[in-house]
Amino acid sequence: MYNNKYKYILTLLKHIYEVILVSKEKNDIKEKKSKKKLGDVKRRNKGEGSIRKKGNSYEGRVTIEIDGIKKQVSVSDKDKRVVIQKMAQIKNESENNSYILSNNITVEEWLKKWINTYKRGVVNNNTLSSYIIAITKYIVPEIGKYELQKIQPIHIQQILTKMKTGQCKTTKKQLAPKTIKDTYCVLNMAFEAAIKNNLLKSNCVQKVDPPKLRVKEPEIMSREEQREFENLLAHKYEFTVYLFLLKTGERASEAAGSDWDDIDFKNRIVMVRNGLVCTALFTEELKRQKNTVEESDLKTESSVRKIPMLFGAYELLKKYREEYMKVNNIKSIAELKGKPLFLTSKGNRIKADFLWTKLSRYLKQIGFRHIGVHQLRHTFATRCLEAGISVKYLQKLLGHSTSRMTDRYTHLLIEFEKEENKKIEEFYKNNILKEEKKTPIIYKGKIKGKIRIIRKIA
Repeated sequence: MYNNKYKYILTLLKHIYEVILVSKEKNDIKEKKSKKKLGDVKRRNKGEGSIRKKGNSYEGRVTIEIDGIKKQVSVSDKDKRVVIQKMAQIKNESENNSYILSNNITVEEWLKKWINTYKRGVVNNNTLSSYIIAITKYIVPEIGKYELQKIQPIHIQQILTKMKTGQCKTTKKQLAPKTIKDTYCVLNMAFEAAIKNNLLKSNCVQKVDPPKLRVKEPEIMSREEQREFENLLAHKYEFTVYLFLLKTGERASEAAGSDWDDIDFKNRIVMVRNGLVCTALFTEELKRQKNTVEESDLKTESSVRKIPMLFGAYELLKKYREEYMKVNNIKSIAELKGKPLFLTSKGNRIKADFLWTKLSRYLKQIGFRHIGVHQLRHTFATRCLEAGISVKYLQKLLGHSTSRMTDRYTHLLIEFEKEENKKIEEFYKNNILKEEKKTPIIYKGKIKGKIRIIRKIA
């Protein structure tokens, strides 16, 4: 009886043990599943994002706000701690408005967007044209297909070096320092705008030293050359414009934009109020469309000025007016109102580039050395300084906004003064030192015949 009782108790205990064991195993399995789930997606504090296991690495996601729009950004790494650090960095940069979303926009795409958004309609067409030429000719062929965010300072430096050494894809000619500097400035402006649009963190263009511009001395005509130049053109009606530039110091574009209304014979003043330039127009895809001639604002406010009729400009313009009226069949001076001051042989208003081409061709034809149109302005400035006017007044006549540009001519004046001093030295050597010595004349205890008069020693 007792044996049966013990057997029953043992069986019962064994059954209870099995039930407990099974229950424990179930709890263990449940706990494992729970841990696995927590390992896959770990819920973090609100706003910190989430992390989950993805293959052999971890993926973190965090929501940030850019320009008022919420965006979810994901990062990944094999090390969970690195993911956490990246997420914290993104969150911090977002709060400081310095986070940059990954963007695969290319340099070419951004430059087109920048030109059409920030420059077209803001700067004049001539300036816009110079920007687009720098982009299409020197920048896009080199780095246009690169992603904007992958551009490094070395890429910028390579562009500038190739321009300097004549290794560009579009030209094998060594480019002028000013062209290189202008291209550098275009890149700098475009990259600065990219920073403002959260496309870049920093401007790598500014990590490259800008090219230094050589201060080129203005080329001028000597007095003898100027005399010969004026004699050659004196009786040629169609070349009067060049003598006008030589006697007023105007820019070619200013002369092209001048009308008879700008000539005040009564007060003997030439007024400079606008310019005329030939410029290229481009489509939004930066393709050349056509060339156009248009009035342009002068370079600076100080370019609007009044120039007195110096160096015979009054007589030149009076004679030219008579010939102009005969050639164009104009009966009275009143009919000149609103008419262009200078015309081509076909009766059209002249253009600045036309002036350059015509003068170069004519001087080559007669065997005179090459004189650029701008050299006429330089020569005018130098003659003014030689005549003794102040640099400040010359700055006003030339329409320079600062004296920095005008100061270039003072060096030429110093050279002129040196030449004049040499003449004095030559005169002294040839006429004083080589003069035959005279026998001293003794009178009143003094010796005459030398520059220095000494007393006669008894």
